[in-house]
Amino acid sequence: MTALDLAAGAVTGLRRRAGEEGLKIEVIQADLFELSGKWDDTFNLLGEHTCFCAIPLHRRSDYVRVAARVLRSDASLVSLFFEVDVPMEDGPPFPTTRADVVGHFEPAFEIHAIRTAAGLLCRAPGTGVVGTHATHLILLRRLCNPPIPPFLFREQATLEIPDCCGLR
Repeated sequence: MTALDLAAGAVTGLRRRAGEEGLKIEVIQADLFELSGKWDDTFNLLGEHTCFCAIPLHRRSDYVRVAARVLRSDASLVSLFFEVDVPMEDGPPFPTTRADVVGHFEPAFEIHAIRTAAGLLCRAPGTGVVGTHATHLILLRRLCNPPIPPFLFREQATLEIPDCCGLR
């Protein structure tokens, strides 16, 4: 299992808790937007907890590209998304709707399920804003040979087509 976080405190805390529980977790402090090619096509499952709503709007497509790049073909992404409909330009969280999530993840991912738990109380970190937001648990599957151009995966790279779909 591998965990990644940008915040040093989160990384330190997870390493400590994993050690206390005897769990073998590789915990990495890194910016997910700067992950090296070492992680390409590595994971069968990617789990995220409200990361998407913490990403500025102009970087969200980059987030989807990174997720598609590090997941193997036909792998899954399980995510908890907060729906935030109030403009918070100095977020996080930043405005996020169900339609926004779906629009960003298709066509690289197929949405298998969306489950909504309404009425969760959420405090926006650092803002003091408290509100009730819908929360969506979404299961997505990375499509084998997604119908999107190779340049979305890496700028000056050739997209290797995996043999998972028998298309070679």
